[in-house]
Amino acid sequence: MQWVVDRRQQGIGISVVEIRLQAQQLAKLDLSAASFKASYGWARRFMGRNDLSVRRRTTLSQRLPDNYNAKLLNFQQFVLKLRKEHGYELAQLGNADQTPLTFDLPYERTVAQKVRRASQRCRSG
Repeated sequence: MQWVVDRRQQGIGISVVEIRLQAQQLAKLDLSAASFKASYGWARRFMGRNDLSVRRRTTLSQRLPDNYNAKLLNFQQFVLKLRKEHGYELAQLGNADQTPLTFDLPYERTVAQKVRRASQRCRSG
């Protein structure tokens, strides 16, 4: 459960499959758990015991670094320096400002702790 909490605090999505794989890795460290399979049923029961559910991600954003202005200025100076060093004409320079293609696609869903509403606490308490 601590692995799940740590990953969620870092904003990293988690799938049920990843929970199962992590459980299998931990079981390998314990010789008495050699036959542990980390089945889908086990993962669902683990999630139930720990108040976890599969949720749709509500935020997915890329934050700019705190010093992005300085990095931008350094890059511009670097390009200007190269242009002067090599005598490039402006017509020889190109701009590639398209969004890069990523192969690390984020999950649309993630495992997260259930949120208890005040009305649920009053009935159960």
